[in-house]
Amino acid sequence: MLKSLRISNFALINKLELSLENGLNIITGETGAGKSVIVGAISLLMGERFDRKVLYDENKKCVLELEVELNPIIWDNRFKSWDLDFFKNTIIRREILTNGRSRSFINDTPCKTSILKEIKAALIDIHQQNQVLSLYKTEHQLNLLDNYGELSTINQQFELEYNNWKIELDALENLKIKWAQHSKDRDYWQFLYEELDKLELNEEITTLESDALILENAEQLIQGFNSSKFLMDGSDQSIITQLEQIYSHLSSSCNGVENFNPLLERINSLIIEAKDLMFDFEEKEGQIEHNPEKLLLLREQIDIINRLLLKHQVKTVKELKKIKLDLENKIVDIQSYKEKITLIEKSIDQYYKNIFKLGNELSSKRKTAALNLEKEINSLLPEVGITYGKIKVCIDKKQKLSKRGLDQISLLFSPDNGNKFLPMEKIASGGEMSRLLLSIKFILSKKSLLPTMLMDEIDTGISGEVAKKIGVLLKKMGERAQLICISHLPQISSKGKAHFHVFKQSDAKGFQQTLIKTLSNEERIYELARMLSGDKPSKSALNNAEELLSY
Repeated sequence: MLKSLRISNFALINKLELSLENGLNIITGETGAGKSVIVGAISLLMGERFDRKVLYDENKKCVLELEVELNPIIWDNRFKSWDLDFFKNTIIRREILTNGRSRSFINDTPCKTSILKEIKAALIDIHQQNQVLSLYKTEHQLNLLDNYGELSTINQQFELEYNNWKIELDALENLKIKWAQHSKDRDYWQFLYEELDKLELNEEITTLESDALILENAEQLIQGFNSSKFLMDGSDQSIITQLEQIYSHLSSSCNGVENFNPLLERINSLIIEAKDLMFDFEEKEGQIEHNPEKLLLLREQIDIINRLLLKHQVKTVKELKKIKLDLENKIVDIQSYKEKITLIEKSIDQYYKNIFKLGNELSSKRKTAALNLEKEINSLLPEVGITYGKIKVCIDKKQKLSKRGLDQISLLFSPDNGNKFLPMEKIASGGEMSRLLLSIKFILSKKSLLPTMLMDEIDTGISGEVAKKIGVLLKKMGERAQLICISHLPQISSKGKAHFHVFKQSDAKGFQQTLIKTLSNEERIYELARMLSGDKPSKSALNNAEELLSY
């Protein structure tokens, strides 16, 4: 509920403070005094757009502040999701700066305007002519029926199945598109894969080129190894023989002289290394073959790899192997598409069955709720002055499936006791529409806790006994929710738990400003009498006012 409102430098208001009660709060005052300005201030404070002209004094900023009492069970997690501190009594503030910009705060923490709009949607219902127009919309009519029938659970179940169905439909569509695209490319991918698969991509091209170079120079290499082996150990003057002779001479000459031992060790190491080289020469020579056919095949393979490297715009055989693996995966994926499509089609079919099962159940519940809603509204219409009016809730099958179910809802109205029903926008007057919406809200207030309701123009086009009945209706609604009602009628104003009077007064500079006053019981009697008979109420008007308050 709204606890208090503070307005500074807004429209006709210099400063204004209003403490609100739970239940029905009445605001009265002369036409043009600024009653609707208060509703406008609350709308602006809760995130609506503004014009810089709203400043009472263009050289000062406008500050709007609202204290609200919130249910922790409902609001605590929401505040956490917004990264805001939660307090049961929360202060919402919006400032309109002189440069035309605005800033918003919740409990002194800056917040986005979108958060204010979310709070407004859940906390405040502003009943004005534009909201009456929303009653013409089929989506709004459907919401009213579902709220009345308390069908939120089955609605959520249906929407979940519907969303899952849509997700699978999109997945199927994407898969079919990929199937069509990939099917065109499949033969080309298969050709590329087979082209790579023919090669043994085990060695980098530098290794293959080295092997080819050995084959090309086989004779020269063999001759070179033979000459090297002869020089190393093939004659009396070979390298190994000479090294062994050197070792023998030094060993006998330096026998017992420790300082020369390192020289002997180095010569011995050279002998060992020379013999190892002889072994390596023989091993490498044994690996060399003179094979023109193998060389031809190797050169062909090198040419093919070079062509593929250029074709695929890569530099290494490793990259070619990755391309081959990717092609293989694409081909396998194409082969598995048909199986995936079959599985998704089965899933879609199951979701579709679930949708229609839940949809038919929802339709059945809606038809039951529609009959009960019709009965309740039609019994209430005479109480709001629509004596011969009747409402009819029609439920038809939708041509196109949506997340809201299988039904198309339309509210029809008959002003002549049900002889002819037409869509409300074609036959109901503005006053009738306002009272129809009030009747619906009254019925819904018995089903669930409504947000705070701000009612402006609620008494347009009514008077006398009808006004009295609507006043009683509003009083009953005030027992279930907080109402703030701007009224011009004493029959309605007398039903309020709290009564506020809005009036204009000149400030020190002679400018008109809007002020508000909480009326005492005696002041209420006078205000009601003034509303009954004029600025100087008669004694009978005062007696009538006192009588109105007693009911």
